[in-house]
Amino acid sequence: MANQGRTWYLFFHDNEAPKARSAEGTERMRIVTHGLRPDINIKSSREKQMPEHIKKSIREIPNFPKEGILFYDVTTLFADAVAFRRAIDMLVYRYIDKKPDMFIGVEARGFLIASTLAYALGTGVAIIRKPGKLPYKTYKESYDLEYGTDSMEMHIDAVKPGQNVVVVDDLLATGGTFEAAAKLVERAGATAQELACIVELTFLPGRQKLSKYSVHSLVSYASEEVK
Repeated sequence: MANQGRTWYLFFHDNEAPKARSAEGTERMRIVTHGLRPDINIKSSREKQMPEHIKKSIREIPNFPKEGILFYDVTTLFADAVAFRRAIDMLVYRYIDKKPDMFIGVEARGFLIASTLAYALGTGVAIIRKPGKLPYKTYKESYDLEYGTDSMEMHIDAVKPGQNVVVVDDLLATGGTFEAAAKLVERAGATAQELACIVELTFLPGRQKLSKYSVHSLVSYASEEVK
């Protein structure tokens, strides 16, 4: 595999850079990929604080896309090198033992997350796009919006029958996008092993809608109302 033997260091603090593991008490986690279990050296209290740092890096924009709504903008997390590393490392740690065959990113921010996970874990990566954006033969699935419907497409050979696939997007809200993406994976004969995101809006029924699937998020918000 492309990344055979690569070592990944998880949960860096402040401006730490990857370096050899230091003496007992250093709050760092190390992973050697491809079949070797994580070598853990991290205090549980610090591990619980990681999502809070991720949350602080997400910009909150009031009254977008309409009046009274608070929009959670993950582009600021992507721009924060430490927060982005932490978010990706937390997901890498989750999937190192689950051993998915593929990550598939949902347009558009899901592309960034899925690609980094695939690189870290030595898997392939595929994409799900809006209609008319993919050049080859596609499967198509529609999903409901607040007013009307929308749809997404995936190449018919993006994943192979029997593969375990993790579907990745930046945010889980009502669950329509994730459900359509999972159905696309299933139409190709693969299994949607898990649906993963950075942000989950728990005041919306997304997780309930996706009850037949395993769902994982890093941080959650209980409201989008402008304070």
